[in-house]
Amino acid sequence: MKEMTLNESKRIQIEMLRELDAFCRSHDIKYSVAYGTLIGAVRHKGFIPWDDDIDVTMIRSEFEKFLKIWKSEKYELLVPMRKKRWEFFARIVDPNTYVKFDKFPESPFGVWLTIFPVDSRPDNESEWLKQKKKIDHYATLARFKCTVLTNDKLRNFFKRISHVLAAPLSLEKINQNVMRFATKYEGEHTNKKIVWVNYNTYEQYPASLFDNYVDLKFEDVIVRAMAGYDTYLRTAYGDYMQLPPVEQQQPSHDYTAYYINK
Repeated sequence: MKEMTLNESKRIQIEMLRELDAFCRSHDIKYSVAYGTLIGAVRHKGFIPWDDDIDVTMIRSEFEKFLKIWKSEKYELLVPMRKKRWEFFARIVDPNTYVKFDKFPESPFGVWLTIFPVDSRPDNESEWLKQKKKIDHYATLARFKCTVLTNDKLRNFFKRISHVLAAPLSLEKINQNVMRFATKYEGEHTNKKIVWVNYNTYEQYPASLFDNYVDLKFEDVIVRAMAGYDTYLRTAYGDYMQLPPVEQQQPSHDYTAYYINK
């Protein structure tokens, strides 16, 4: 395998984004670039110079539609909640590449683009806390179920305990419960949306942000973005037009990417 540069990885990701955008437009699927990718589109008209990945979001109904009908001759789809690497979100990956994470060497895949689902949460705070408690409970069980043994004996000891704790329920049943509570308010009118970031981590935004979309330039691709992107970005980052200190201008992921056949 041949190690690739960050710019080479970015070029692959741009082609993924180009294909995703064309597919979504042709099938009337709404999406928005998100996080650093959205900042990049607004502030740099492309990648933030030190960024190393591309993120998009879709409301749950669009996300599920995308998962059902996505087809590509070049890229593979990794669905959420799979056995070897349990995640809330989906990924599009290049099967001709390989990514080795410093912290997760047991879970490699190719250069990727991440798709985050956006769910509804109830306006009533106590109802939201009940929903969140249920999701967190089953997500934690899934994490226990999918932990992988490493060379660290102490960590393996706790991982074996976690496997025992999660044993009574199958992963399929755990996933069904996660989705049952995550989508409990799907289709209802609520004023807030949640974005699943990780196991027990959520971000909350006004639901109206996901109603309308505009076109923005990202490198040489015209992409979709939520019309209220300024509110979204200020909620997530504050003054996102201000560059961070130089010492913080670093890639956010600890990985090395390779070409498989070179």
